Parts: sequence; C-alpha cells; structure tokens
Amino acid sequence: MTATDQQEAIRAKGLTKRFGTTTAVDGLDLTVANGETFALLGVNGAGKSTTIAMLTQFGLDQVAHQRAHTLSGGMQRRLSIAMGLITNPKILFLDEPTVGLDVLARHELWHTLTALKGEVTILLTTHYLEEVESLTFAFAILFGFQWSARVVVGIAVILPTALMYTAIGLLCGTLVSDKAVGGICGAMLTTVSFILSGLTIPLTVMGHAFQTIAQTLPFYHAAQMANAAIAGDYGRIWPHIWIVLVYMAVFVAAAILTFTMRARNR
Repeated sequence: MTATDQQEAIRAKGLTKRFGTTTAVDGLDLTVANGETFALLGVNGAGKSTTIAMLTQFGLDQVAHQRAHTLSGGMQRRLSIAMGLITNPKILFLDEPTVGLDVLARHELWHTLTALKGEVTILLTTHYLEEVESLTFAFAILFGFQWSARVVVGIAVILPTALMYTAIGLLCGTLVSDKAVGGICGAMLTTVSFILSGLTIPLTVMGHAFQTIAQTLPFYHAAQMANAAIAGDYGRIWPHIWIVLVYMAVFVAAAILTFTMRARNR
C-alpha cells in the first residue's frame, strides 16, 4: 500500500447506476482524502444522492475504520456481498445471503438485489419462501432425501415419510404422527394446491417434485399413473390402470366375502 493509498478515505472508480434506460451515475471516479470535506455539486437529477446511496447502501461506512475480521457476522456478510458487486458483474452467485443479517439489513439487501434485476443474473440459495416471492423470479425446490409413496390422491403423489413431523404439521394445519397422515391427506392436498396456485406454478411444472417414488405396492402403480399423467405420456397409463383395477376387484371381493361371513355368523 502506497502513502497515497493510506491518505485516501474514500475511493470509487467507474461508479455507475442505471434505472431502466436512464443513467443516473455514469462512470464516476471519486477520491476523497483522509479528513477532507468534499462537496458534490450538481443540478437536480445529476446523481448526487444516488452516488451517496451507492457508497453507503450496505452501511459499511459506519465501520470503515475497522478490519474485516473484527466485524460482526452480519457486517462481514454485507462486506462479502459488497465486494462481489464492486466489479459490476454480469453474474452473481449468493449462498444464503441473508444469514446473520438483522431485519433492517435483510430488507436493505433484498432492496438492493431487486434493483439489480434485469442488469445482473443472480443465482442464490435461501431457506425463506417470502424472499423468493419478493423477487418474483424463477426458482427450483431441492429435496435432500428420498421419497416414499404413502398416499395417492388424484394425480399427485404426496407424502414423503422422511419429512419431519413438524413440517407435516405446517402443511396440514395440525401436528400429526406418521400413522395418522393417511387420514388427513385430503386436507394436505388442498393446502399444497393452494400454495401452488398462490405462486402461479402449475402442477405440470412442479410434477418432477413428486416423481421419485419407492416401489411400495399397491401405491406404486397408482404413482406411475400419476407420473405419466403429469408428463402427458398417456400411453403408459393403461397397463397400470389394469393392475390398479385388479387390486380394486380383490379388495371389493374381500369386502363382500367378509360381509357375507359376518351375516352368516349372525
């Protein structure tokens, strides 16, 4: 670091900000010496306030005199994101960017990312659905466990046995045990359908989320019917329909036999 660098309190190079087709700040180079009072002059709309906002948008001006390793976890998160934006990248990768941020900092960060829409391609990870909704962008849901078919309703194969009971409770509106899930599957399906319609994600798009299914009879064949229907491959449905009908016929025959035997015992 040179003596000149040590005397600089603020240094910005190529500072640029656009709002749609309007350029508010265009390639501004700015250097302010340590202890100096520096004034920005200009007519209304010249970009003075925008420049100040860009220099202070992460609140790092408050800790400019501190070393990075002494900052709080939230401030270090802000610093890492600000460093990623310094080069005006075309693609920005963010891994859970709001972890460790307080409510205000989190809001400010999402405001900043929203302002970048259309200018920077952003790929990020997050635990919070409301953050995804606030940006209204494309997203994918990743599941870190295998699914096992327990109940088939309509064309949607719903229940993962590996799903935590607390999560099942959130979906269904009540905390339930694994054995009680079958009895409330209708309510669960209604809730899930409501969530999907609220996100304007059609079932045909979300179908892949229900396709990894264990071969647990008799639900396996019904599950295959569901997957084929979601994929639009109706030719694969008929073989499974016949098998499901056989299961139904056996069930009906067993029910009739049981009813007949009970009637005779009376």
